[in-house]
Amino acid sequence: MIEPHYRVARHVMNTFWEWLNRPDGFGNRRSDGYNIVLKTFHLGTRKMLVHPEAMGVAALADKIRKIENWPQKGILFHDITPVLQSAEYFRLLVDLLVYRYMGQKIDVVAGLDARGFIIGAALAYQLNVGFVPIRKKGKLPFDTISQSYALEYGEATVEIHKDAVKPGARVLLVDDLVATGGTMLAGVELIRKLGGEVVEAAAILEFTDLIGGSKIRENGVPLFTLLQNEGCM
Repeated sequence: MIEPHYRVARHVMNTFWEWLNRPDGFGNRRSDGYNIVLKTFHLGTRKMLVHPEAMGVAALADKIRKIENWPQKGILFHDITPVLQSAEYFRLLVDLLVYRYMGQKIDVVAGLDARGFIIGAALAYQLNVGFVPIRKKGKLPFDTISQSYALEYGEATVEIHKDAVKPGARVLLVDDLVATGGTMLAGVELIRKLGGEVVEAAAILEFTDLIGGSKIRENGVPLFTLLQNEGCM
């Protein structure tokens, strides 16, 4: 009998290959030049190739490094750099998000400064759409619009180029994690000011003991995160 997680792995792999072998907007197969990281395992006497997604999101969670009392006492910092440093786990992260959005109509991916650039650009590439950076104030060279948001002490501002999002564009907004939600909500407002529609906000991790996720959803934006955890010790 095939175990349920093996069946899931087989279904995911078949779906992914079907998508890869459909032509992109230029008439090329997406699978051309696509270097997929594969693992082998044995099912009875048969050897199968499966994508690392079969490891599940729990494996991704285990790869995130937890650092106590940083950047201040009482905070459990979640460091994603071990995921990014691993070819296998970085592929797993990006592909988990690709599986979610490859069947949806996404016109552009927007990433928040700065780790949202890493994840968002890789995801945009695989979805065959453009990427838009939302940067801290003073970092973009062309005409911009800005949005400020509150910090614990004071405020911060992010900006986007005025020509980055076309009216009516369906935008996927990406960051690494959701804590208080200020940066993500500022990104939402920038996209809306340009006439875009935020289809969904996506991140690796949501801190469920903070209000950020609830605030984003209350503002009419669906939020998807691969993991949920508490950010305080």
